[in-house]
Parts: sequence; structure tokens; C-alpha cells
Amino acid sequence: MNNEAHLEKRRLATFAMINRIKKLGFDGGNMHPKLIGNMFKTYVRPVLMYGCETLDLNESEIEKIAKCEGTAIKRMMGLKKRCYTRHLLNALNIGTSARFIKLMKLKFFLRIKDNRFTSVIVDEWFQINPKSNFKSWLNNELSLTPDFHYDGSRVKVEEKCKCRVAAIDSHNGKNQKEDPVAKKLKLLFKVHDKVKMIRAVEELIHAKNAAKEII
Repeated sequence: MNNEAHLEKRRLATFAMINRIKKLGFDGGNMHPKLIGNMFKTYVRPVLMYGCETLDLNESEIEKIAKCEGTAIKRMMGLKKRCYTRHLLNALNIGTSARFIKLMKLKFFLRIKDNRFTSVIVDEWFQINPKSNFKSWLNNELSLTPDFHYDGSRVKVEEKCKCRVAAIDSHNGKNQKEDPVAKKLKLLFKVHDKVKMIRAVEELIHAKNAAKEII
């Protein structure tokens, strides 16, 4: 199955999951936005992202995933499609799709390296395929981390991965705390009148009012 077919299958499964959640009575009309965000991270995002850690995704495919996630979270909250997504994700403490995929790939590599059986297979596969797409991606991603400790000893690949994971998590946290629009959204989430809250949120992050930046 190629990337396009896989992503389409995951997209359909994602919206099927949202429908299941609604049938259980967990719809945006009766839930606090933070709870919706938690349900998205727990039940919806894993369905969409399933298997993506092993795919060689290009920027266009990652953008499709981001658009699907944006549509999903807005549908769960009852927001219009024309609402801008980036600030909403920050307000709900949800990292971007691109960074989440990076975390998935890095954590996947850490898991297989931590297992003594799969670790041998991966090492041998990298030796046979030194120019593989995953190895190239990993080398590029870990080029941002130091090669040596202060004592002069070389930093292991696993240590580099953990450092990169921590850096991405830190970046997510910084964006979520410092985004001025996200701060305003968090205040709006406290409005008890659900209809007024949704209208105010839509007005704040409507595409015509929001900065034109990539999600």
C-alpha cells in the first residue's frame, strides 16, 4: 500500500472514530474544550497517525495530515471550517502534526534499538542500506544534537534521539505558553455560555482575522 492509499484509509478511519465518539454522547455541545482536546489526543490522533512512523512522508503528505487533524478538531468542537487551526491547537495543548510525526519516528527508533533482537536487525539493515530514506531522515534530524560529551566521549545515537525528543517537547510547550492568541482562547474557554463561547472563538481565529501562517 502506497502512502496516498494509507493516508486516505487513515482519514476515513479518523472521521469514523469521531462519529463513534458522538454516538456515545461525547459531542462538543456538552464538553469543555480542554476535554475535547484530550479526547482528540487519546482517541482520534492515534487512529490517523497509525503506522506513519514507518512511512517516508513528504511535506505535501504531512500537510494533508495537518489539514485532516484541523478539520477533525474543529468538527469535534463545533467550529466552522474557516477557522484557523494553529492557535487552537496551542490553546488545547496539542502539538503540530509535523512535530508529532517526528516524535513518533524518533520514539519508534528508540523502541527498536532498546530491544536486543530488533536492534541487531536494524544495525545490519543500516549497514546494507546506508542511503535508506529513514537513515537519511534520522541523520538529518539528529544533526541538531551534539556529537560529543564534555569529557570527549562520543554521544550514542539513542542519546541523541532522547535529546531531540526532549527538544521537540520543549518547543511544543513554549509555543503553547507564549502564543498570545492561544492565551485569549484559553480565557474564552472559561465562558459558561457554550453558544457565546463558540462564536467568540470563531471570531478570534476566523481565517480572515488570523495571520496567514503554516499550521
